[in-house]
Amino acid sequence: MFWVGSEAGCTHSTLQAAINAAQANGPGADEIRVRTGTFLNQNLSIEDHSLSISGGWNACGAAAQQTARSVLSAGASAGTYGSNPVLRIRMLAGPQSVSLRNLLIQDGYGQAVDGGGIHIYGRASVVLENVQVDHNYTFSIGGGIYINGSGSTAPATVELHRNVTISNNRAEFTGGGIYGRHANIRIRADLTDIVGNLAGFGGGIGVEQATITVGAVGQPVPYQNATGAKIRNNRAVQGGGVWLINHATLDARELSLEGNIATAGNSSGGGIYADSNAFVRMARDYPDANVVSCPADQNCSRIVGNRAGNGCPGTNGHGGGAYFDGANGFFYQTMFLENCAYGSPALNTWGAMLVLEGVVVAKNRLASRGSDQTGRRVVSHASRSGNPISFSDIRFSTFADNVEVQSDGSVSPAMAVQLINDSSWSHELVASAFAEPVSVSGSFDAYGPCNRIQLQSGNFVNPAANDYRPTLAGFLVDACSEASISHFIQYTDPRKVARCQDHSRPDQGGKCDVGAYELPTDIPADRIFAHGFEN
Repeated sequence: MFWVGSEAGCTHSTLQAAINAAQANGPGADEIRVRTGTFLNQNLSIEDHSLSISGGWNACGAAAQQTARSVLSAGASAGTYGSNPVLRIRMLAGPQSVSLRNLLIQDGYGQAVDGGGIHIYGRASVVLENVQVDHNYTFSIGGGIYINGSGSTAPATVELHRNVTISNNRAEFTGGGIYGRHANIRIRADLTDIVGNLAGFGGGIGVEQATITVGAVGQPVPYQNATGAKIRNNRAVQGGGVWLINHATLDARELSLEGNIATAGNSSGGGIYADSNAFVRMARDYPDANVVSCPADQNCSRIVGNRAGNGCPGTNGHGGGAYFDGANGFFYQTMFLENCAYGSPALNTWGAMLVLEGVVVAKNRLASRGSDQTGRRVVSHASRSGNPISFSDIRFSTFADNVEVQSDGSVSPAMAVQLINDSSWSHELVASAFAEPVSVSGSFDAYGPCNRIQLQSGNFVNPAANDYRPTLAGFLVDACSEASISHFIQYTDPRKVARCQDHSRPDQGGKCDVGAYELPTDIPADRIFAHGFEN
């Protein structure tokens, strides 16, 4: 163990001197503890060595306690950029691990190398806990953190555990908060925040040939009081929150994308931009016992308040919540709420596969488009001329209170989706509820069973408070037979309620509810149906 500080009991006066001593100490892992305070002019380097660095110690020696964070700044004074990243981690000889705890990493400048705050290269595995990476800059990629593995067969890994914030970083090109290539980026869905970052592409995170995983990371034990992971208030020309290309993957449990903006006039993907065979999945249910989950009544799988283009709604921009081009999207138990764009304010996809299950699409805003009909829907899914057929599967979803803003500022109900089955498009629609128009080619019933259209607000509990559960006496409860839809059910509803619970009221077609939500049987019964008979 090495201690960094200027008083008695400390072994080194600078952090780099302690790192050098650890690297000279042999191949075993070493630990460095750093006194609380601010350390300026940091240009740190770790090469081919496993190491733990923790800050915030109130003294050096056995009696020391962690009381705060230590500040590592590349600047000559706090708040001014230095001329190098704060920390470079390079593992070329073989896999090594580095853990960083109780640190504030700031004022780095990736001038000669990529990465403003932390530069990670090679077969490295890096863990951050109780760390803030703030106010770093690069002219290239990876404003806060740059991570690049040794090719697709030897990716690097970075894990964000609890109390990690990546904030106010900037990259002129890609990845304002984090950039990853040949990398695994793992984010714990509890007390992690990627906020206020800026880039050309991927304001929060930009990745290619990399994987982002959000969920049970760090302490893989089941618990239900998580806060969720947040990617919020980031900006980019394209992909304000997350930007994925070249077979990149986002697989997220309990992730909230909030208030991100694709900033340019004709930009796409306020929350997410996915291209070139990328893959996105968002959900709440876990496939195994390692659960890190928000409380059941606090849905943390959300795409809320994101924007594409110049204004809300402005004159350009598509896919306020998400924009996919040749990428596959799978959204379960997720809310698309209050997103805005000139076209397709919730979701715009071209080609490949789209699945929505247990999804609420509400209060999104698009502009009046005159004679230009492209994207004049809340969710658009189509295939370009000459491309392979595209497939969409919308089931157990609710569309309500989405609006189109007219040129005079007035609003009218927006078209929810357009359904066409031919040689270019294939749509399937199952047990979904619509309070606004749906454009259909041919018979509506040909697209799937148990759908409800032209619903009135009285069918939902409290739309003003974004509560789109069905009312017990409305047209959505016990409205569909389990036999006709059971093979479509993959997940519970957005509040993690199991599907097809029979209520004490006359069935309207079966015991399964239509739309995103299933009412549990402990909902108080309506007096009209208190006799308990079923028809």
